[in-house]
Amino acid sequence: HADLIVIPSSAEARSIACIEAMGMGKPLIASRVGGLIDLLGKESTYGELVNIYNDEACNYGPPDRLPAEQLQPLVDALVAFL
Repeated sequence: HADLIVIPSSAEARSIACIEAMGMGKPLIASRVGGLIDLLGKESTYGELVNIYNDEACNYGPPDRLPAEQLQPLVDALVAFL
């Protein structure tokens, strides 16, 4: 039973995990890329969108290979939720 869903993707077309979490009414924190923007809304209407990557249409490596300072917005959003 998750209290929060985190989706730190570098590229997404349509995230089934995001859609399922929304359907269950779970709060979401996701990277501001691709289809996640469409699902959650540009103004983060249905969850928190964070800028981990430099470009909304990017296709960079996985989050575990990013420098710590690039992940800071995600960490900040998680701390704010807690």
